[in-house]
Amino acid sequence: MPQRHNARIRDKGHEMTTTDATAATAAAALSSADTAPIARAGLIRMFNSLGVIGDSLSSGEIETANADGTMAYIDRPRFSWLAHLSRKYGIDYRCFSSGGLTCADWLDRFLDDLTGESTPRDGYYLALGTNDRFRDCYPLGDADDGPTADTFAGRYRRIIEAVRDYAPHSVIMCCTLYSRKDDDGYDDVIRTIAASYKRCLLVDVARESAVTLDDLQYRLNGHFSAYGYVAIADEIERLTNEAIARHPDLFAAFPVDAPSNALG
Repeated sequence: MPQRHNARIRDKGHEMTTTDATAATAAAALSSADTAPIARAGLIRMFNSLGVIGDSLSSGEIETANADGTMAYIDRPRFSWLAHLSRKYGIDYRCFSSGGLTCADWLDRFLDDLTGESTPRDGYYLALGTNDRFRDCYPLGDADDGPTADTFAGRYRRIIEAVRDYAPHSVIMCCTLYSRKDDDGYDDVIRTIAASYKRCLLVDVARESAVTLDDLQYRLNGHFSAYGYVAIADEIERLTNEAIARHPDLFAAFPVDAPSNALG
């Protein structure tokens, strides 16, 4: 059989590979199709490796009582929502997260860990904002704030741009907060910022998830319970599949330039 993937063709005066042409055709077809059946196909399986940039809710943190009645906050990454959805498909994962983190805290404590990995991960969830919102340690700012702004929006952009500098072919999946009750603008800022970058997808937990921290059956005090982390994992998987299906331009030939492709 001829090796067509190395052939070159002419299209309206521009030279491109048949791989490019095939991907463009597939993307166009997907764009005009009903994406629901495609989303149900489990597209998250295209990722060989995933990471999450987050706080206690990305770390599987559980609140328990000590013998003296004080509360203990225990991070359990192996029981996090990322662990649950990754183990389902054999995806390598890592939680770049810890309890109590704001965007500013994360930049100080975890950016070097993330960028210090020898091979970038295929995708990163960005799931910060809960502590920024409730601790009110700096202004929310505006979605068009630049990455140097002393605001939540500025720091959120700073994280995205730092990850993009390190891993330009990775996909960043921006998650809105784990509540349907955003009355102060954080979710809208996240939505707008995610839409302003090409390789950023929106995982709109606040608007589209059937599981949130508003639902007492999934909570243990201020965090998810052990089974709550399993339930939110299923919802984030579903929302990720739907987000991928809405971006065929990025994913029709995704494994070709995914970081893990170099690993075989």
